[in-house]
Amino acid sequence: MQIDLNKVLQCEGLSLDIDVEVSLDSLSYRGQNFDFTKPAKLTGKITNVGPILEMEAEAVYEFKTNCARCLKEIVCEENFAITEKLVREENRTSYDDVYIFHGYYLDLSDIVLKNFLLNTSLKYLCSNDCKGLCSVCGADLNVNPCSCSHEEIDPRLAVLKSFKGDK
Repeated sequence: MQIDLNKVLQCEGLSLDIDVEVSLDSLSYRGQNFDFTKPAKLTGKITNVGPILEMEAEAVYEFKTNCARCLKEIVCEENFAITEKLVREENRTSYDDVYIFHGYYLDLSDIVLKNFLLNTSLKYLCSNDCKGLCSVCGADLNVNPCSCSHEEIDPRLAVLKSFKGDK
């Protein structure tokens, strides 16, 4: 999704309102899959503050992923504030931590995706009290308790069973 910055670049102090939808592709990040069910909704503004532009916006994302404990597919909605400094390539010499754009058009897809990746949670749960899967048989403990024996001890830790502390 590209927007035309020609008017806002003409004069310091001018602003451009943003109210667009940005389509994102499915992705895998930090071992978790994200399947965006709707385009991200981006609202905010871009303001000319001299040699740079400042973007202040909010993005709302809806995506499918898997519960980190039971692997059930869940639909999540997240919203994040986006604050970016934007610089045309010919003006980038003295600025750090800025988004460089070329010409008079800005591709919002890269900015929206970058901010999603920076702000996304390490794990998503279907519910706060999700019991997850049995570590022995893989049964979903939210549905039924499993019938396997949990007395199995990892052979590497079996020696600890004979350890008794005197206190």
